Amino acid sequence: MVLTGDAHSAWVHDLEADFDRPGHPVATEFVGTSITSAFPPSLWPATVKAAERCPWTRYLDGQRRGYTICDVTRDAWRTAFRMVDSSPDQGQVLAPDAAVQTTAAFVVERGQAVAKRA
Repeated sequence: MVLTGDAHSAWVHDLEADFDRPGHPVATEFVGTSITSAFPPSLWPATVKAAERCPWTRYLDGQRRGYTICDVTRDAWRTAFRMVDSSPDQGQVLAPDAAVQTTAAFVVERGQAVAKRA
C-alpha cells in the first residue's frame, strides 16, 4: 500500500512491477485530495485524457475537494473518498456545515495487490 497526497486531486492506481509491461500489480496507491486547494482547471482536460489511457488508473477526481478515510484491518484496507459540496468560488468548502458525501470507495483484500470498488 502506498498512501500519498498533495496533488490536489484524488487517485487510485495499481502499481506495476514493470510499467512497460503492465499486468503484474504489486501494490495499490491511494492519493488523497486537498480540501483547501483546487486542481488547476487548465490542466484538467489533459489530465483526464492521460488517465483514460493509463491501464493502472482506477479512479480520478480533480474537480472536487475533500479528504480520504482509510480503514485498515487484518483482512482488508478500505479507502473512502469524502468530498465537500463545493462551488468554483470555494464558498461551500469554507462553510463549517458544508455537506460531505462519499463519492467513491475501494477495498484491497489481504494478499491482493489491486483495488476493487467497494
